Amino acid sequence: MARTDYLKPVKELEFDFVDPDCPVTICKGKIMSEVENHRLFISLVYKNMSKKLIDRMSVQLWLYDNDKANLPYTKLPLEYDLNDPPQGFYTAMEKYTEHIAQPGNKFGREYYFKVPESYFVRMAVVITRIHFTDGEEYLGSPNAQTLPFNKMDTDFDEFEKKAYQRINIYSKLEKKHPGKVVPMAGEHFWVCCCGEKNHTDSDKCAVCSRERQWQMENLSKEAVSAHAQVLREEKSADVAFLAKLQSRKNAVSTLEQKEIDKRRREIEEAQQNVLRQQKAADARKKWAIILVFIWIIACIVVIAFSRA
Repeated sequence: MARTDYLKPVKELEFDFVDPDCPVTICKGKIMSEVENHRLFISLVYKNMSKKLIDRMSVQLWLYDNDKANLPYTKLPLEYDLNDPPQGFYTAMEKYTEHIAQPGNKFGREYYFKVPESYFVRMAVVITRIHFTDGEEYLGSPNAQTLPFNKMDTDFDEFEKKAYQRINIYSKLEKKHPGKVVPMAGEHFWVCCCGEKNHTDSDKCAVCSRERQWQMENLSKEAVSAHAQVLREEKSADVAFLAKLQSRKNAVSTLEQKEIDKRRREIEEAQQNVLRQQKAADARKKWAIILVFIWIIACIVVIAFSRA
């Protein structure tokens, strides 16, 4: 164990999955480093999703030195005795006095466990045993099937993201508590779209206050996909309408071009007629001058002969 005032954060841990059969879910965690000697510690926060009180819990931390490794190179036991929590652990903001984990409450944040300084690239948290105050126990399995979250930013396509924005009645909460995952529910829990894992008896999210029933009815994968399909059809109809409109514009443009070509030909023909008429007028004027000249010459000749 180590005092948290001597520790500095190294990495925040997120757990975007749930075990539907386990009465405890893992919310978050962090890896800390001692300021003086740089030893590493881990702290994990859990939430009691059952309707019973929890006083002890056993966890194994599996560490892997390879992303593709199937087997961990070590399994660290983490023991939580809530009847005898560690003393003297505090942060600058608040003190924790956890004892019995009440239904719906979070616990474990004041427990710091040393982790190997050897390199590890991946870890798994396996809850092996949960002891309730009534004497009953839950035994976990390392082969338990977990349910991963469907994340909106990666699992939603363009239309599903737009559909979420259109049907979301909690848009004012998006800045502080943005929608991250598709809501889901199990025997002991339900997950809000903000990512918070809530107790099954809670009607509203403990973090953002979004209503459970509305989310399950309107933000499920099926509901969002149905709204997205409407958007796809609307876009297809818009594309078809725009194509038809463009086709009409093209047809109108073709008719207009034909009319323009016809008018240009008429103008050119009119100009040619004017030129021909001008040339004919010039020719007539030229012959008129020639005839006048010949007439004058003839008159001079006649006068000359008459005097002789």
